[in-house]
Amino acid sequence: MTLRLLDAAVLVRANGVVLTYNVDGELPQLGSQLFSTTFIDGSGSVIRQLGFKFVEGGLAAAFSFDHISAMQRNYPTAPTRVSNRYTIVFALDALGGATAGTWHADLDVDGQDGGRIEGTFEQTPALAE
Repeated sequence: MTLRLLDAAVLVRANGVVLTYNVDGELPQLGSQLFSTTFIDGSGSVIRQLGFKFVEGGLAAAFSFDHISAMQRNYPTAPTRVSNRYTIVFALDALGGATAGTWHADLDVDGQDGGRIEGTFEQTPALAE
């Protein structure tokens, strides 16, 4: 059975980007699992994929990939897990200036599609400290 993405959420604030993924079971300890959310701004001039990858049960990278310049930047962040829910927070610069548009979250398990969730985003004010 392939692990499945049940739900995903995006929150874009002036002080960061919060991504949440809900899956239907435990992550396999062998192989790889890629959780990612691709953001496309309203004009299509910014396309950024944010996500994280597990390989053989350990975190391999948390990243932002710019689909326009084909450049990847790794971030010193890691997802947190509560039950089968994974949450990760990126700095706002990971979006490359995109403030509104569409997104789609994907799960890849060893090269197999684990599901897709789609939505829209718009930057909202920062949370109070």
